[in-house]
Amino acid sequence: MREKKKENRGGTRVLPADQLSLFCTEMVMLLRSGQTVFDGIRARAAMDAKNGKAPKGSVFSLLAQYTTEGCSLGEAMEKTKVFPADFTGLVQIGEESGSLEEVLDALAAHYRRDSETAAEIRSALRYPILTLCMMAVILGILTREVFPVFTRIYESLGGGLPQTAAASIAMGSVCAKAVAVLAGVLLLMMVIGWALGRSVWGMKLLSGIRAHLPFFGRLNARIAAARTADSLAIMLQAGYDIDESISRISQALADPAAAKKLARCRGLLEGDGENPPLPLGEALAGCGMWNELEGRMIQSGASSGNLDYVLKFVSDTGMDEAAQKMARAVSLIEPVMVAITAILIGSILLSVILPLSGIMAAIG
Repeated sequence: MREKKKENRGGTRVLPADQLSLFCTEMVMLLRSGQTVFDGIRARAAMDAKNGKAPKGSVFSLLAQYTTEGCSLGEAMEKTKVFPADFTGLVQIGEESGSLEEVLDALAAHYRRDSETAAEIRSALRYPILTLCMMAVILGILTREVFPVFTRIYESLGGGLPQTAAASIAMGSVCAKAVAVLAGVLLLMMVIGWALGRSVWGMKLLSGIRAHLPFFGRLNARIAAARTADSLAIMLQAGYDIDESISRISQALADPAAAKKLARCRGLLEGDGENPPLPLGEALAGCGMWNELEGRMIQSGASSGNLDYVLKFVSDTGMDEAAQKMARAVSLIEPVMVAITAILIGSILLSVILPLSGIMAAIG
C-alpha cells in the first residue's frame, strides 16, 4: 500500500520541460563524475532525504526504489509516470546503445530549448489577455461610473438623454460585458491548458485540440516537426540506423499527426507493390513533415552523411520559426485591440459630449 501511494504521488503530473532539462543535466553530471547511473541516483535520493529538501515520493527516490528492484533506468522512469513517453523511449535507446550520457546531454539541450520556446509562447499569449482585461475594466468604469453622471446632467437641464447617446451607452455596456466574458474565458482556458499540460493524457488531449485550430494547428505541426527532427538526430548520434530510429520515434511521439507522417516516411522507405522504395533523403522529404527547403536540406544531409547535423539544424530553426510566428501574430492582435478600444470609447464619449456641448452653448 505504501509503494502504491508513492507511485501515485510521483505520477500525478508530468515534469515540465525546464525540470526535464535540469534532470538530464544532473544525470549527465553524475555520469561524468565516474559513478554508475544507479549509484548516482541512490546517492542523489539519499542526499535529498538527508537535507529534507524532497519528499519520499520525489523523482530520485522513486527512481532509486525502482532501480533497486531491478528495473533499468528507462523502465524506472516509465514506472514513475512523470516522464513523457518520447523521453523514456530515448533514454532506453541510450541505455541499449551504450550512449546514455550523450543521449541525456542531447535531451537536456532539447528540453531547454523546448522550455524557452514554451515560455516565449506563453509570454506572447499573455499580452492580448491583459489587453482584453484592461478593455473590460475601462468600458466597465465608463458605463457604470462616468455615463450615469452625464445622464444626471441631461436630466438636470430639463431634457432626456439624446437617442444617439443612449444607444452608444447601451452599446458600450454590451461591449464591456462581452469583453469581460471573453477575457474570463481566455483566462480559464489558460488555467485548464496549464493543468492538462501536467499529465500525459492531458498533453495528448491538448495536442489533439491544437491540431484542429486554424493558427495553432499549423504552429503545433511546426513544433512537432522540430521535435521529431531533434529526436531523430539524437537517435542517429546514438548509433541507430534510420529505419529503427523512425520506427521507435513514431511509436513514442505524443502528436498523432506527426507519428502518422513519420510512419508514412517508413512506408516510402520500404515501398509497396506499386511504388519502389525511395532513397532516405527523398522519403524524409516526401513524408510531409517538413517544408520544401528543409526537405532539400535533409536530402543533402542524407547524401553527404551529415543527416544528424542537418536534422539538429532543422529542429533549431523550426523552434525559432514557431516562436517568431507567435510573436508576429500577437504583434498584430495588440494594435487591433487597442484601436478597437479607442474607437469604441471615443465614439461613445463623442455621442454623449457633443449634444451636451450644444446645449451648454445654447444656454450661454
